[in-house]
Amino acid sequence: MALQLEVSLPSGVAGSYWKVIRTYIDHYLLESTVHIALFRDQQARQDGKQPMQVRQFKLNGNLFPYTMEAMNSSNVVEIGYDKLKTLRNVDLDPNWPDPNTKNNFVWEGAEDI
Repeated sequence: MALQLEVSLPSGVAGSYWKVIRTYIDHYLLESTVHIALFRDQQARQDGKQPMQVRQFKLNGNLFPYTMEAMNSSNVVEIGYDKLKTLRNVDLDPNWPDPNTKNNFVWEGAEDI
């Protein structure tokens, strides 16, 4: 399970394969952190290459998707992907991927692969 969405980094290097690599869930605070890594492509990930970049997204409050009901019907990675695809206006750091697109819908056009 991954997302395909091409992104050009400020260095000019482009990648298109996004893979959740870590998910932390705190049921007491009702928050989670999903770490998603950008690879050049699926083959680079399968070859064990290092990610080009790792982003983390905190999901809390109304964004917290890890209810007991959801976790009984899906795995935590699948739940994380589903929630990431709904995020809009994510506040990225000003250098990623392009300061002019800082507040665009991050996963617009992403495809499940």
